[in-house]
Amino acid sequence: SYISGFNMLKKCFLVVIFILIIVPIICFNHDKDVASNIDNRMLTELTDFKLETVNNYVNDRIGFRERAINIYNAINEKIFNVSTNPQLMIGKDNNIYPIVNSIPEFNDYHECFLNTIKNMQDYCEERGVEFYYMIEPSKATIMTDKLPNGINYNSYWLDEFISKAKDMGINLVDNYNYFKEIDVEIPLYNKRYDSYHWNDDGAFYGINNLLNSIGVEENNLEDFTREKYPGAKDEDVYDLTTDLKPEDYTDKYKEGLMMADDFKEFLYYKQNNNGPKLLSFEGSYLLTNDRTEKFIANHFSETIVVHDYQNVFNINYYLNIFKPDIVLFEMADYTFQEYYFARYYMETMQLQPVLNVDNFIQKGELQYSKEINGEYITYIIKNPDESFDYKYLMTDDDVYDLYKYDNENIALTILLENDFDINNVSVITKDKDNNVGCSYKLK
Repeated sequence: SYISGFNMLKKCFLVVIFILIIVPIICFNHDKDVASNIDNRMLTELTDFKLETVNNYVNDRIGFRERAINIYNAINEKIFNVSTNPQLMIGKDNNIYPIVNSIPEFNDYHECFLNTIKNMQDYCEERGVEFYYMIEPSKATIMTDKLPNGINYNSYWLDEFISKAKDMGINLVDNYNYFKEIDVEIPLYNKRYDSYHWNDDGAFYGINNLLNSIGVEENNLEDFTREKYPGAKDEDVYDLTTDLKPEDYTDKYKEGLMMADDFKEFLYYKQNNNGPKLLSFEGSYLLTNDRTEKFIANHFSETIVVHDYQNVFNINYYLNIFKPDIVLFEMADYTFQEYYFARYYMETMQLQPVLNVDNFIQKGELQYSKEINGEYITYIIKNPDESFDYKYLMTDDDVYDLYKYDNENIALTILLENDFDINNVSVITKDKDNNVGCSYKLK
């Protein structure tokens, strides 16, 4: 009887072990372009079969990964009051905070960043497109006095950055000072859950500050229902939900865009109203928890969202495609890093002036080919032998900026639905010191 019971116990133990092994494998995440809110990054893609790539792919995508990490972290925090995540720390108020660097200073990287933003704004405004730059504070920036003892951190660098941005005439949505001054009784960050981001209340108020700056109607809290968030059972974390939902066209338009390998989040919403069209370059603060859909998209006729990290430096590429009325560039203060916004891309970003030449020297023809990828079409055009600073494609109705495709070709990407008659277009090249352009037909 004892042996029989022991054998049964061993069998049950083996069954449990088998379930713990096989279920995560069955629930393996094979989806492409998946972002992890825990890691604030895209999950590894299986681009090759090198040992390191395969190992990272399995570790990132094994079933129940995020739930297991959350349970493990919660156990350690509740029992030992320590954070097992090397990127997080527990503050004096028992809140979880992201690790911060000691006393960052305003430097030439920030100066380069400001010049880049100003160039983007000028580029948009020259084309009749409004531009707004929105910056959010991290939890540690707003609650600096609650950080653990020994953490020497302040936000003086951010004060200088914002002051210089205003002096340069950048259209700034300053949620840093807004959240320092706002007087609300509810917390804008959760105590422990998802410590990198605002909670839904913080997103609600910060986005209303944005909408007010743009000049569109703000969100009304009465249109939302407060529901307990199912992903955080250990504390009172609430989700604002609404039945006012725009039409989601993300799946239709997602495939075929040129995007940075690590940052491929994309959204596309349409709403039946007469509002402006918004192209929004966003970080995780607005991408998290459907916040763009809930708090932004209902105020615009179309809302196109591109993951801002590295992709924002191709702003001319996206303007050609989507032709927005308003451009938003949103980011958090802790993302002033090479990984998110590489200085090399700032310094090599090429934004052409508006074509304002009426005199053209008629040249020959340029060879071209075209590629159709999903809802997008790319014209690949042989680069003229002459060395010109600026290159455009002109139709009867519009002018597009051409971008460098490779060492031999220039290119234009547009929506397939906006394709034009190739017989009615010209490629215009212009030297920045010459008021006369050269015109080519395509063959």
